[in-house]
Amino acid sequence: MRRFIFLIIFFVVFLKVASYGENTKKTIAAGLLSSKPLERQAIFNQVLEQRAKTIEELLSILNKEDVDRSFNGPLHRAIELLGRLRAKESVEVLSKFLTYVPEGYATEEDIPTEAYYVSAVALIEIGEPSIPSMLTIIKETPSKIERNIATWVIMGIEGKEQALNRIKNMIEIDKVHKENFLFAKEYMENYKVTFGNPLFKDKK
Repeated sequence: MRRFIFLIIFFVVFLKVASYGENTKKTIAAGLLSSKPLERQAIFNQVLEQRAKTIEELLSILNKEDVDRSFNGPLHRAIELLGRLRAKESVEVLSKFLTYVPEGYATEEDIPTEAYYVSAVALIEIGEPSIPSMLTIIKETPSKIERNIATWVIMGIEGKEQALNRIKNMIEIDKVHKENFLFAKEYMENYKVTFGNPLFKDKK
């Protein structure tokens, strides 16, 4: 009997949650289609506030020290969502995960090696706001992998030709970090698409 009552309660709650989601969608559409300017502005602000809250919550996942780093885990999905949302507020934090590859990420034949670095992909989706952080990484990191992935991100945002011109310009104006930019230039000039999980490649 108790089990039966529990199932009824669960079903009622489920219907309310589903109904709430549908009503929210209708509210947004109805608000934007309203003939009243104040109502349209109110729903506009509501959507922006929800976006900001969502980004804040996703960033809180990235800041957890013991977060699950597996494929399809919270860290993996939070990073992907920040990219999809084009959250420029997250560039600094995403940059710290530049060489992160989700644990258990199986090799797929049609995925370029660099695309396994999910934070790099997110930074490309965010676009131009990511470039200053990538240039800083190229300048300062002692890690060849990190430098190469940062270079790949810039290529993904601007295209190879424009990105190469940017790096050549940095070679001319930043003599202190010229060597690292020369490495980035060489990476771009010799870049060829390869496939396979970089973690598996490292084990060979």
